[in-house]
Amino acid sequence: MEFTTMHVVRPFYHTATPSESMLMIYEISVFNKRRKRVENTPGEPVPEATGSWPIIGHLHLFSGSQTPHKLLGSMAKKLGLVFTIKLGVHRVLIVSNSEMAKECLTTNDRVFASRPKAMAVELMGYNYAMFAFAPHGSYWREMRKISVLELASHHQTLASIRVSEVKSCIMDMYRTWSKDKGSSTMVMVDIKEWLENFILNMVLRMLFGGPFSSEIQNADQFKNAIRRFLELLGAFVPSDIVPSLKWLDLGGYEKKMTETAKEIDVIVDEWLQVHKKKIKSTQKVDGSKDQVFIATLFSRIQEELKHDLYSFSVDAIVKSTCLYLPIVLKQL
Repeated sequence: MEFTTMHVVRPFYHTATPSESMLMIYEISVFNKRRKRVENTPGEPVPEATGSWPIIGHLHLFSGSQTPHKLLGSMAKKLGLVFTIKLGVHRVLIVSNSEMAKECLTTNDRVFASRPKAMAVELMGYNYAMFAFAPHGSYWREMRKISVLELASHHQTLASIRVSEVKSCIMDMYRTWSKDKGSSTMVMVDIKEWLENFILNMVLRMLFGGPFSSEIQNADQFKNAIRRFLELLGAFVPSDIVPSLKWLDLGGYEKKMTETAKEIDVIVDEWLQVHKKKIKSTQKVDGSKDQVFIATLFSRIQEELKHDLYSFSVDAIVKSTCLYLPIVLKQL
């Protein structure tokens, strides 16, 4: 049996917009298998859905009013719990059973660990230096190990930061209420914005040692940039499905992603340069090390990868790794 590209889709049951559902299918719950021919004993072939068109495959089926997860569910009723479809040049394996999904995502996770290449990760993820989206290999394994170890070493710091930020956010809410407590008008609180600020400040304190200051950048600029990053990361880019269409830049995604990447890089790079100066000054004085995540990560990567940077610069690795954490937490 030969699979040029294999994907796994985990079941999800919430009602989602088409773009959100396609993100679930193609970006988050999709794992890419490298091109190779595998010799197996003869067995029952995996059924393929009918209705495939040249070039785009079954992509046209997802343009209707039915949400993708319901469409795939109806296909599963006809074809069984395991079947394949084609999304452009990619052959996709659909798994609609939790036990089978477990086999793919845990027992045989190495086979399905890689992801398809995407324009968003190339342009906004420092050309795949963002290890969570990098192809499975030595770089992915090394960066995953380093990140987990560094986060574990900051466990106590994280706990104190969470407590401190909860108190600070509650006090901000109390001060907002106390300004108009004598008024008959109710005080409205935007919980979504409140939670965004809480998560952002908590992440920034852990990564960079403190929340936003006017000396570097303002919080609104960074939040808006992250919001655009997430929107573009979940956008359906035609050239991801049919690579030959890349030169057309349908939808203008390449331009939007390039601009967003530059804006985020300017902000994160300023933080990195500040802490690189701190590292040099503290080492000259007493040899001590900065305990902020970005500083310890920078020192660790310099030590671990000084002989082999896997074609990435130390700065690119640090910035992409630090950028990934607020992106993940913002989606929780």
